[in-house]
Amino acid sequence: MTPRPRPIALLALCSLMAAPALAQQVDPAQVEAGMTVYKPPIANCEPCHGYGGNGALALDEYGGKGTAAGPPLTTSKMTRAEMIEAVSCGFRNDWLTMPQYLQKAWTPDRPCGGKIRADMKTEESPILAGRPLTEAQIEAVVTYVQAFYQGSPMNREKCLRYWGDRSPACNIFTQ
Repeated sequence: MTPRPRPIALLALCSLMAAPALAQQVDPAQVEAGMTVYKPPIANCEPCHGYGGNGALALDEYGGKGTAAGPPLTTSKMTRAEMIEAVSCGFRNDWLTMPQYLQKAWTPDRPCGGKIRADMKTEESPILAGRPLTEAQIEAVVTYVQAFYQGSPMNREKCLRYWGDRSPACNIFTQ
């Protein structure tokens, strides 16, 4: 009599085999929608994270040095869930403020990190973005960031996709 495979073992094996295929499947329409959200004037991520995802540079008025206004997305190790949480809830610490893009974040219906706004000190509370996003827009911008930036620096092809075929901004990349 041949032993029957256990359903849990089969499920685990199937999910391990399917994981790489699922990770590589990205909906191009979702990426394009996310790029639209990323750019001004919707979420306006570009001023802090840069069009290339390297973190935008702000000029330090006291030393003339460039400092990152937002962390680079190209080197981010955040998971999809962590990115969705960061964009939805925002955060605030001594050196960086990420706006809260989901209007209902920090409420009993959508706590962030297990907290609601009443659990926080005023100085810890993130500011609400000028243009809050829907959950679908947040999903799209995270899809875009992961497909376009995470683990992949800007190149000519992506630059032209971002700015358009005739942009001189992409001339810094070799053909």
